[in-house]
Amino acid sequence: MFPQNNVYDFYSYKLKIEGNSIKTYSNENNIIFEKKFFHPKDFITDLDSDGVKELVVIDYLEKNRKNFYTLYIYNTIDTFYLADSIYSGIIKPYGVFSEDVDGIVYVTGDTRFENLNQDSTIFILPVNCWKFVDGEVFLANASVYDVFSNENNLILQALDDYYLSDGKTCNTTRRVLAFIASGFINYYNSGEQTVADKFLKKYYLCNNYEEFKSSLLKIFNNLN
Repeated sequence: MFPQNNVYDFYSYKLKIEGNSIKTYSNENNIIFEKKFFHPKDFITDLDSDGVKELVVIDYLEKNRKNFYTLYIYNTIDTFYLADSIYSGIIKPYGVFSEDVDGIVYVTGDTRFENLNQDSTIFILPVNCWKFVDGEVFLANASVYDVFSNENNLILQALDDYYLSDGKTCNTTRRVLAFIASGFINYYNSGEQTVADKFLKKYYLCNNYEEFKSSLLKIFNNLN
């Protein structure tokens, strides 16, 4: 939920956050913009270090006992408008300072690979990184390494634990399929293709290795 009513004054309008809604008012107190959310959490933060704070909203819709998230980034300078909305799937978006870009990036789930969770016992997605600059949102995967490294450190630990407890078999691979795919794509997003191939060979223990790798790269290459 949004915090108790907050009001922010900008040069040509006023931003009001109340309940599950955001509203902007002109100086004449007319509503210019209004949007309602489901379960929003908001952040007012300067994403591009220009001295003007942006509004970031993380909202989710509950379905089949799972939360499906969307990230909203609103520009506030001069006028108030939605810079971008990014569907994040089961991954809760989060902001993190990245030394690679010397600024804040927002991390979301890469929902191109959502179907892999249908065959996996454990749900996860590879991630994308987004940077806000001059009122627009850009995909920053090629410039951000540390985020993917941190994500994959967690995936590596999880995979080692699962194979240790369940055995190094194809059956275990099927149960953690989404983890394997996510680690592989995260390495590709960070430019570590050689490491990605070694990772996949180590953890994908079924006979159709080449077919599985090809299916992942087809999705990755068609949309990059």
